[in-house]
Formats: sequence, structure tokens, C-alpha cells
Amino acid sequence: MNPVEKAHDKSPQVLLVTDLDNTLYDFGQYFEAGLKRLIPVLMSLLAIDENEALLQVRAALSRTKNLENPFIVEHMPITESLSKNEARDLARTANIEFWEGAKSGLYAYPGVEPTLRHLRAIGVPVVAHTDAPIHQAIRRLRFLQLDGFFQGIVATSWFRKRQGPYPTALVVALPGFRSPPRRYKVTWRLSPTEAKPNRQVLKRIASTIGGRETQVLVVGDSVTRDVQPAIESGFIAAWAQYGIRDTSKEPLLQSVVPSRLSDLLVQPELPDGCSAIDTFADVVNLIPGQLPLPILI
Repeated sequence: MNPVEKAHDKSPQVLLVTDLDNTLYDFGQYFEAGLKRLIPVLMSLLAIDENEALLQVRAALSRTKNLENPFIVEHMPITESLSKNEARDLARTANIEFWEGAKSGLYAYPGVEPTLRHLRAIGVPVVAHTDAPIHQAIRRLRFLQLDGFFQGIVATSWFRKRQGPYPTALVVALPGFRSPPRRYKVTWRLSPTEAKPNRQVLKRIASTIGGRETQVLVVGDSVTRDVQPAIESGFIAAWAQYGIRDTSKEPLLQSVVPSRLSDLLVQPELPDGCSAIDTFADVVNLIPGQLPLPILI
């Protein structure tokens, strides 16, 4: 880049691409809290015991193969014997009750909000890259009042509604529903084939938000899905080791969908060039010329 080009280059010096679940907040805690509220409701409305309620949810998850499908209750085998009105009311109630419960377990990790605020102040753009459905991710960020710190979100597309004899819930009617802010520079809905790990998606984010001289820092709780593709793309990578889940604190979640992602449950072997961070605030230490965040706030 010649001096004239450099003078007109508005690209940021550093771009942060961050995962969301178990990087900014504890997803297991969030979902466990939602199930704690939902399961008793299902027991009461369907006149079943806790074990049967859990079996019904597990069967539905097996059918949809996605934990965050908002129409999950409609896939429970027991709903096939319900009338149209009963199924509709159950789906609406379940969505409301799950979200009300889940909110009680949704907290940003220590240091997340002040770190994002600081990054905005020093001109470091932040883009979310997650395998969560885009509207689920946005409503969590909005509830946590963190969505304003981002310049974009890259997430999976929404779900097709189940085709059945009764109407399904509308996405826009889901409690806490939020569309991605229009001011975002990047709002990408990825197909299943573009799920993590995906170096091409990371490179697209970098080329869209950054420039040729922009340093890209990727942070996430999964070595295989976040860190490794970042290293292979020539980016800086940070493993959020504080995001290791404690499955003993999520018995309901484990009973309906046992976690099989080993690098989220134990400390993995880190690739060369990757830093392990103890808090989200530690990402500031990886930005050239920046003092540790505790000194700055």
C-alpha cells in the first residue's frame, strides 16, 4: 500500500471475531434454567410425570436434531394426540415459560460488558460468529444489553416450521424476539453446510470488516470449531478456557441432550500460536499497544 492509499485507508487495525455461547455467557446455565421452568409446565398441562416430560423433550430433540428449534414442543410425540387448539396453546405457553425461566440463568461472564465497551471506545470492531440460530443469538444479546457493542452477527438461518394439521407459532411472536439491528454492517444467515469450523466464513468476515493490514483476533470456547480454523487462516486466536462447562450443574439439560463435545468439557491440547485466556477481558492484552483492561477501567 503506497502512502496515498494508506492515508485514505479507513480499515481498523484490529478486528475481534467472537463466539457467543460459553464465551460471553454460560449457555448451559441459560438452557438449564429454561428447562427448570418448562418441565413442570409440561407435567401440569399434559398430566405426565417428570420422567415422561423429559422423555418427550428428548424425543423431540432427536427429531429436530437441534437444541434451539423454537418449535420443539410441537415435535413431541404426545402432541400428535392433541387437538389443534390444545397443540397451539401448548406451543405458545411452552415458548413463554421456557424464555421466562431461561432469562433467570442468562448472565454475561465477568468483564464482558466493560471489555466490549472499551473495545468500542478504542475503535476495535466486534463481530459475533456463532452456530446458534440468528434470532436466538440476537434475543440473548439484546436481553444482556450487549447487542449495541457489535458491528455484525454471523449465525445460522432460522428454522422451517413443522408442516402439520395445526398452525405453528410465528417466529415474530416468540417471547423476547428481536431482529438483527439494521445498523449492523454484517448480518449473515449461514446454511448448515457453512457451520463451524469454517475458515472461509472467517476470511469473509475479515475481508468485509477489515482491510489488508487489519489484525484479526478470534476468541471462542471450542478449540476445534473456533481456535483451529482461526490459526489455519493466519489469524490470532484465543481459547476461552473459562467457558468449560460444568455438566453437574445442568442435570436436566444432560438428561435430554448429553454433551458430546469433549473440548467444551475438558482442557484440550492447544495448537501453536493460541493463547488461553482466563476472562474475556484478557482479549485486550492480545491487542498491540493496549494496557491490561483492569488498569483502564
